[in-house]
Amino acid sequence: MAKPEGISEEFERYIVKDAPPTVYYIPDFITEAEEEYLLQQVYKAPKTKWTQLSGRRLQNWGGLPHPKGMIAEKLPDWLLSYTEKISGLGAFAGKSANHVLVNEYKPEEGIMPHEDGPLYHPTVTTITLGSHTLLDFYRPVDQTQTAVPQTEESRYMLSLLVQRRSLLILQEEMYKCYLHGISSVAMDTLTERVANLAVAGGRVGSDTINTEPAEPGSDALTEPAEPGSDALTEPAEPGSDALTEPAEPGSDALTEPAEPGSDALTEPGEPAATSIPASSCPLTLRVQENRSSSTGFRLKLTRSAEEQSRGTGISSDVQSPPPRRPLAYVQANETDEERKFRGVFQQLAGDDMEVSPQELMNILNKIICKRGDLKTDGFSIESCRSMVAVMDSDSTGKLGFEEFKYLWNNIKKWQAIYKQFDADQSGMIGASELPGAFRAAGFPLNDQLFKMMIRRYSDEKGDMDFDNYIGCLVRLDAMCRAFKTLDKDNSGTIKVNIKEWLQLTMYS
Repeated sequence: MAKPEGISEEFERYIVKDAPPTVYYIPDFITEAEEEYLLQQVYKAPKTKWTQLSGRRLQNWGGLPHPKGMIAEKLPDWLLSYTEKISGLGAFAGKSANHVLVNEYKPEEGIMPHEDGPLYHPTVTTITLGSHTLLDFYRPVDQTQTAVPQTEESRYMLSLLVQRRSLLILQEEMYKCYLHGISSVAMDTLTERVANLAVAGGRVGSDTINTEPAEPGSDALTEPAEPGSDALTEPAEPGSDALTEPAEPGSDALTEPAEPGSDALTEPGEPAATSIPASSCPLTLRVQENRSSSTGFRLKLTRSAEEQSRGTGISSDVQSPPPRRPLAYVQANETDEERKFRGVFQQLAGDDMEVSPQELMNILNKIICKRGDLKTDGFSIESCRSMVAVMDSDSTGKLGFEEFKYLWNNIKKWQAIYKQFDADQSGMIGASELPGAFRAAGFPLNDQLFKMMIRRYSDEKGDMDFDNYIGCLVRLDAMCRAFKTLDKDNSGTIKVNIKEWLQLTMYS
C-alpha cells in the first residue's frame, strides 16, 4: 500500500515496519523543556475545562465535536506552535490541525477498544507527556461469524509503545479499520507483539526500558522517546499536539523494574514478556483536523430589545453542569448521599459506568411507573436519545456519572415544580398553568416561544404530561447552555455559519 498523500518523504524512516504502513512513530519530537511547558499549561487550565469520564478525564480545545462536524473555537496560543509544527510535517495533507483533546489516564485507568468515528478520519496525531502509554489495537467484531466467540483476546492484533515526548501518527487503514484502546492495568506487559518495541526503547524479556535511541536508518527505523509517554486516541485541536492522557510532571514510569514474579515470567511456548509500571498519570495531546467549516452562509442569532424585555428563554438562572473533578477528588469529598448515588448509578450503568439511551429509558420508566400521581405515556426511546444527545458533552452517545447526576438532579427539581403547578391534581399541567411552571424552572419564555413549546410538546388541549414536560426542559436547558457558551462577551448575540448551526441543532 502506498503511503498516504501529504506525508513528506523524510517520514519514510519513521514508518513502523511491523504494523500497517500508515503508522509513524517519531521519538523525542519535543524537548524536555517543551514537555514541562505543556504540562504546566494543561494543569493551569480552569477546573471547568476538565470533564471526568469513566476511566479517564479530558480537556477539549478548539471547539465542540459533534457526529455531524464541529463547532469551531480558536485554539489557545500555548497550543498553536505545536499544532503548526505537526501540520508543517504534512500530516494533514496541507491542512492545519484545528482541534486538541488532552486525555489523562492514571494507573489502572484506560479506555475500552473503540473507534473515534468519521469526524476524526483519516489522520490523528498524538504527543505523549509525563509517562509512557501502551496502545492496543483490535480487529472489529465480524458480524458474519456468529458461531465463533469473538473475545477481545481473539481479536487483539498488536500494540504500540508510545514513549513520553514522542509523536505518533495514525492514518487511513490503521486508524479506520481497527479499534484501539488502553488496558486498565497497573503494569503494562511488553511482548513481541509490541510492533515498535525496538525503536521505542523496550526489550522483550528484560525488566527495564532501553532509553538509548536507535540510529536513524537502522532496522529500528526510529529513535526511542523518553520513558513515560502516552498514546493518544482522541481528537485534538487544529494544529495542536496530540495529547491524550496527562501524566504527573517528571514521572519516569518506564524505567522502573518489573516486580519479582510478575508477568515477565512466561509459560513455555509463550512469547517472552516483561512487565513495566503502567502510566503514572500520562497526558496525551492529540492534534486533529476536524470537519468544520469557516465559510458559507452565516446566521446571526440575537435578541431584540422587545424580546429581551419580555424574556426569551435565555435565563440568567440557567446553571451549567458542575465542573468535572478528578475521580479521586470526587470520591474523597462526596457526601454519604452522593456515595450511595454513585453506587446506585454503577448498578444501573454496569461496568462501563455510562448510560445509553435505552438504559436511560428503562431507568426513567421504571421509576415513573411507580408514581400514580404523574400522568405520562412513558419516556420513548426517541425522547431519551434526545436527552442523551443534549447532555453528551464528549459525544460518546452515552451519559457518564457527572452528566447523569446533573440530569437526575434537574429531573427531581422539575418534578417538584410539575407537582406544584398541577393545581387540579390531574397528573398533567394545563395550558394556563404552563407559563408559571416554565418560569419556576428558570425559563421565562416570551409569547411566541411559549406557543411553539405548546405546539411541540402539549396535546391538542394544550395540556402537557410529565415525560413531555421533562423532555422540553432538558432541551431548553441544553440549548440555553450552548448559547451562553458561544456568547463569549455576554452581548446576547452569537454568530455561527450554516454548517455550525446544523451541527448544533441536529444532534439533540
